[in-house]
Amino acid sequence: MPEVESCDHVSGPMDVVLTVRARDLAGLSALRERMKAIPGVATITIAPVLKNHLASRVIPVDAM
Repeated sequence: MPEVESCDHVSGPMDVVLTVRARDLAGLSALRERMKAIPGVATITIAPVLKNHLASRVIPVDAM
């Protein structure tokens, strides 16, 4: 799925958080339908980003 930008395994009520990018709501809906067809996917929650306050940044491994 080329729309998926990142995939994180998390603790809490969700198992996995995906960051995806779709051209429009129709594209997001189509992606959601494809994801629903994956065996083992029980629920999908969509939370559109309204505003990004901090763009991705690279942290050097040495700084950790």
